[in-house]
Amino acid sequence: MIVVSDKNCKQGKKPLELLAKKVSDLLNIEEEISVVLVDGKYMKKINGQYRDKNIATDVLAFEDLDEIFICPQVVEKNAKENSITFNEELTRVFIHGIFHLKGYDHELVDKEAEEMKRVENNLLKNL
Repeated sequence: MIVVSDKNCKQGKKPLELLAKKVSDLLNIEEEISVVLVDGKYMKKINGQYRDKNIATDVLAFEDLDEIFICPQVVEKNAKENSITFNEELTRVFIHGIFHLKGYDHELVDKEAEEMKRVENNLLKNL
């Protein structure tokens, strides 16, 4: 089960709740995963605290907590840069976060990055 909440975030969580249900069903997710929508200021803070990066990012996943943080402000910016809709980009980063929780890590091994991208793209096609 995937639970969506928002913390200091102006965007609504409804689109993500619908997406969470679909992804949960497709991947047979039984454990509880928390998805928290945060504003840019909060995302920058936790990105700095846990990754030593002083910028807001679109998604952070904490495998040991089964928790994903998403910043809709950054998602919106990335969607515009990539000429796609907000919901398409939100779907992509949400799935990316889920795969991080499942143990995929694209930053350490190139081969794993390729596999992660392939699996993400397959899931995106099924949504």
